[in-house]
Amino acid sequence: MTRIAFPALCFAVLLSAAPASAEDAKPDIAALTKKAEAGDVAAERDLGIAYHNGTGVEENDEKAFQWLNKAANAADAEARAELADLYYWGDGVDQDRAEALLLWREAAEQGNAKGQNGLAWTYDQGEGMAHDAAEAQKWYRLAVAQNYAPAMNNLGLMYDNGDAVPADKAAAVKLYQQSADLGNAYGQYLLGTMYEDGTGVPQDLNRAISLYKAAAEKEQDGALNRLGEMAEDGVGQPKDLDLALGYFKRGAAIWNPQALASMGRFSYFGYAEKVDKGDAFKWFARAAMRDSAVGQRNLGIMYRFGEFLPTDTDQAMKWLRKASDQGDSAAQYELGEMYFKGEGVKADYVEARKWLTLSANGGDGDGQYNLGKMYENALGVKQDQVEALKWYILSADQDNADAKTAAARLRKGMSIFDTGKAAAAAKAFKPSQQTPAS
Repeated sequence: MTRIAFPALCFAVLLSAAPASAEDAKPDIAALTKKAEAGDVAAERDLGIAYHNGTGVEENDEKAFQWLNKAANAADAEARAELADLYYWGDGVDQDRAEALLLWREAAEQGNAKGQNGLAWTYDQGEGMAHDAAEAQKWYRLAVAQNYAPAMNNLGLMYDNGDAVPADKAAAVKLYQQSADLGNAYGQYLLGTMYEDGTGVPQDLNRAISLYKAAAEKEQDGALNRLGEMAEDGVGQPKDLDLALGYFKRGAAIWNPQALASMGRFSYFGYAEKVDKGDAFKWFARAAMRDSAVGQRNLGIMYRFGEFLPTDTDQAMKWLRKASDQGDSAAQYELGEMYFKGEGVKADYVEARKWLTLSANGGDGDGQYNLGKMYENALGVKQDQVEALKWYILSADQDNADAKTAAARLRKGMSIFDTGKAAAAAKAFKPSQQTPAS
């Protein structure tokens, strides 16, 4: 059965981008250039930042590097922090993360908030050094004290996720609120997720939508995607597929992986517009190249069943394995089924059981049903009717008609004791947290 499914919500960590500001004024490039050429360090820095951000001039990372490097060599802290970004991402210069770390540290020790946030992030992620939550918090807090919104977001995420610190949702909300109050789009998005889920604050869908819209006005990609999903599903508002498509288009235009995958799904099923499998393939491929597990899975499914392009089991395996390795339970089901049936590979019940077990434990109903069949019929595993019935029950709870039939049939030949054991095991089951955030 062909299954094109929905993406998971993605939370991305913002490294060190400056907070959005309505007051950002376009610099006088001609005047800055004249001063910079005369050796004015502040002008060199500001001209480099303008080229880096494309503010008042066409974005040019090579020129950004040229001017920021001059200012950084003159010990300008802000220039060092900006130059670190170029080295970190390899923009306008060969990528050199060790040099980026050095520059962030120098800027941080000079009291620059952007540098402090960058240095904290390296400790937080273990980039070029051992992971050190205490050092990360120390430098984030120094940047927060200077009202640097990205540091508020990053420190908030540490508390939100319980990342090497005790989870504290209230502390996360407070930091996200501070960032949102400064007009930071990512802070508005993160605060919106807390209100949507009722995490650390009472659930308030209207407040969540308002925050997402504020972030979306600044083209924050996560907010655009989430607004699309909420409009599609009718969460906190009437269902509106045309509105959803509009948000997804905006998110896809700035390469949000989830929005790209959603565009593919809309084209595949013809939501809001006509069915277009070629268009769906294009969007899923773009999402897959952005490491979206949903895009990788759906691209693999289209290759598996020969939709738009001829069937290509090698490509299907490639993309389904990428999604499976990210923990996507639906992709793991597809991969397990291919090994079970011998599609493009030699039939291998052991390999099939491996992937179907991961899928079933991740909560996928089809994976649970097929794993139940393996246990019932001793395919690559010792026969175990109790285990088989457990998986049939779990799959049936997700409205799998075949699983409902199989569970009813299997119960007839089992003792009350064994059916009770299977039911208890199904009731105690909790899906593993393996689904990726991409």
